[in-house]
Amino acid sequence: MFRWLIDFFIFTSLFIACCAVLMVAQTSIVFGIDFPFVLYAFVFFGSVCSYNFHWYLTPPNPTEGSYKQRWSISNRHLHLVLFAVGVIGSGVISLLLLKHWMWLGVTAFLTFLYSAPKIDYPPFVFLRRIAVGKTIFLAFAWTHVT
Repeated sequence: MFRWLIDFFIFTSLFIACCAVLMVAQTSIVFGIDFPFVLYAFVFFGSVCSYNFHWYLTPPNPTEGSYKQRWSISNRHLHLVLFAVGVIGSGVISLLLLKHWMWLGVTAFLTFLYSAPKIDYPPFVFLRRIAVGKTIFLAFAWTHVT
């Protein structure tokens, strides 16, 4: 049971979401900027949404997969549920951050581009050809958030 809880915390990206919040907190401390609590909540729910969306779209291949991939396949429903929780949470919180909507939109777009190549639709399939694109999109999103 303890192992499953640790796997759940790490493999559902709750750990990454907590790290993203801590990175924003560090930015706040280093630059002496007070961010509202809702921004931290938006970063948390946005991270949960993004990473669980990404893992939900990852095609199952249990024969070649790592332990994490096999865990994600057998718990795929959790990624869908947490994606929905992330969408609802970040959607509600974004209403409290309307004056920052343009920057939140840029962040959401950059974050979406990270998972877009996994969507089987022509404009997104093209992004698969850009091997370094995923890394660049993710780096821009993390830099923009922090």
